[in-house]
Amino acid sequence: MIIDNSMANTFRECPYKFLEAYMRIHPKTGQAKGIEPIPGDGIGKFDFGTRWHEVMEEHYKGESLYPPDARKTLEDEIQWCLGAYNKQYPAEPFDIVDVERTFLIDLPNSHHQYAGKIDIVARLHESGKLNIFDHKSEKRGSKENEPQKWAARDQGTLYLYAGSIVYGEPVEAFWVNVLTKPSPAGQIGPSFPPRQKLERSQIQIDTAVRDLIVIADTIEDYLKKFGQDAWPANRENCVKFGQCEFYLPHTWGWDDNVMNVKYQPKTDYLHLDSKLKILP
Repeated sequence: MIIDNSMANTFRECPYKFLEAYMRIHPKTGQAKGIEPIPGDGIGKFDFGTRWHEVMEEHYKGESLYPPDARKTLEDEIQWCLGAYNKQYPAEPFDIVDVERTFLIDLPNSHHQYAGKIDIVARLHESGKLNIFDHKSEKRGSKENEPQKWAARDQGTLYLYAGSIVYGEPVEAFWVNVLTKPSPAGQIGPSFPPRQKLERSQIQIDTAVRDLIVIADTIEDYLKKFGQDAWPANRENCVKFGQCEFYLPHTWGWDDNVMNVKYQPKTDYLHLDSKLKILP
C-alpha cells in the first residue's frame, strides 16, 4: 500500500478514524478513498495553513501561481504574515534545489511505498549539504510545534530517509520553519520562532522506517479482517481539544443520509495521479 505521514499518525491516533478518513467508501464515488466533512462558509481550521503553503511556494519559486483567497479577512492576514516573513528572512543562507517536491519511494523489505511532499530542499552555503525545510503555522500560544514534540516525531526522520533516496545523497538536517499567527484581535503581529534543526542517526532512521512498515502491515490486516465494518477504536481521542470530525456517526451510529449531507470524498492533497515524480 501507499502510506504517508498523515495516514500513519491517524492510524496511531485511532484505527476507526483512519477507516473513515482514508478507506471509507463514499456513495458518490463508490471508491474506498475516505471521506471528510463538507466545509462550511467560514474559514476552516486548515484554510490558513493551506494558503500559507501556497504563498511560501510562490515566495521560494519567485513566481505567481495561485489567485488570492476570496475571503478578504484570510487574505489580509496572509499578506501581513508574508510581509513579516520577508523582514524576518531578507536573505537565506542556502540555495533552493526544489520546492513542493512530491515523492513516492519503495519501503525496504516490503511491498509498501512511502509518499510525501517536501516543502523546500536547499543546499546550505556553510556546509554545502542538502537540507529540508518544512513550513508550519500555529495559533499564538500553541504548543504544537514545541521542540520536545518535534524531537519525538517521525516526520523529520522519514523525510531525511526519503530525501536521501530522491536526491541520491545524504540530507544533513530537517528544519521546522514555524509561523506564529497574529493574535485574534490583531494587537500582536506575526512572529517566527527560531527554526528548529533536527538531525537523526542511522539507527533512528532505520527504526522510523521499520515502524512505518509495521503500521502499513497492520492496516492491511485490518482491511482483511474488518473491511468497511467498524474498526477497533481509541475512544479516548473522540474528544480532546474538540470533537473528532466523525464523533457523531461513531457515537450515535450512521444515518442513511448523514454521509451525503455532511461528508464529501476526501481531497487528495498529494495529487498522486497527476503530479507525482515516481522514483526507482
